Amino acid sequence: MELTPDYEFGRGASPIMSAPSVKRVVFAGDFLRPNIMGNRPTQHNNIRWLQNLLATQISMATGLPQSVLSWGVDGIKDGQITASDVRAIYADFGLHTDIQSWALIHGAEHLPRRFEALLSHFFSDSLVIGFEIPPYLETFFQRHGIPFVAATVHPVRFLDDVFLGWRSNVPEISKSLLGHRIDENYIRVMAGIQRASAARAMSEDLKPDSALFVMQTWYDQSQIENGRFISPERFLKPIIEMARSHNELLVKEHPLAPNPATALIQACVPNLRMVTGNVYGYLSVPEITLLGTLSSSVGVEAPYFGVPTRFLLRTPLITRAVGTDPAEGYVGILDAYLAPDFWREMLEPLLPVSARDGVRVPHKPNRLRISMRSFWNFNQIDTDITSALLK
Repeated sequence: MELTPDYEFGRGASPIMSAPSVKRVVFAGDFLRPNIMGNRPTQHNNIRWLQNLLATQISMATGLPQSVLSWGVDGIKDGQITASDVRAIYADFGLHTDIQSWALIHGAEHLPRRFEALLSHFFSDSLVIGFEIPPYLETFFQRHGIPFVAATVHPVRFLDDVFLGWRSNVPEISKSLLGHRIDENYIRVMAGIQRASAARAMSEDLKPDSALFVMQTWYDQSQIENGRFISPERFLKPIIEMARSHNELLVKEHPLAPNPATALIQACVPNLRMVTGNVYGYLSVPEITLLGTLSSSVGVEAPYFGVPTRFLLRTPLITRAVGTDPAEGYVGILDAYLAPDFWREMLEPLLPVSARDGVRVPHKPNRLRISMRSFWNFNQIDTDITSALLK
């Protein structure tokens, strides 16, 4: 994949090679990301979720004080940033607070002086544990020598539980993360097992050699390019070519956000059919021979089911499975980060840690799915089937 400015790791800055003075832990993330109207945050619950998930383990490992940095709303009093603060930050960029402005800030290399000073106040002398840290914030951390460990939901979501991808700007931590990486062969085996269930539930009549095009939400951060959201209509020509080279083009919209570009695609593709079935069902039958998408995580999953993917924009996440993969890639880790010893190992290069105690958290299916209230398409081939059979 060709890296774009929005996805470069630290804008070419050197990784943090020596341990700074870390006196506290700050849980943060994309705290400036608003809803479409610009009047409410969208990431405060994710930041708080990560803090709740890991605060005890990190406290046991380090004993350091902790805080949360988020846009406070709905009873969150300790987020440290209010709606008026957010409006002032956007105003310093010369922008109104809305989702389009967020896209412009998302990959900014230069920050207003007052915002830079505010970030220094919040993050100096800290170790940052972040959920979906935006590129501008990673660049700030690099510039000021602030270590971070960043998490995101890994795009492979068909296992018995979702899992997180991790990366850090501290080389020693990056090396340790790689030692806990998920086994690619395990993912392949699980795809076969899930295919057995998903294919059995697929009753839709499909034409041989059909392609499936997966739409996304309009404001997906993986669709930001040069500060703007990219629409599928920009790729109308390759979509038409995809349809012409297959007997049928099945188009599946995102269930939570129909895309306005769909109508244009429909008008230009005579062999298009809109579908609403489970995406894993389509990936599990031989009639589907190609998956197309701008940057959906389904495109990462499809090859495990034997279906090649054509990304029209980019892969949704740079991943790292071996040492030669890009250093900016996220390492997929199943659930090792739920144990205190994981954090003792990760943070030992940065600060004093307590003795290892061997405490382990046994694997439990759907633990993080339930915790995050995020099931994507998986529940339709797992828990929903069980519930339907019991009725």
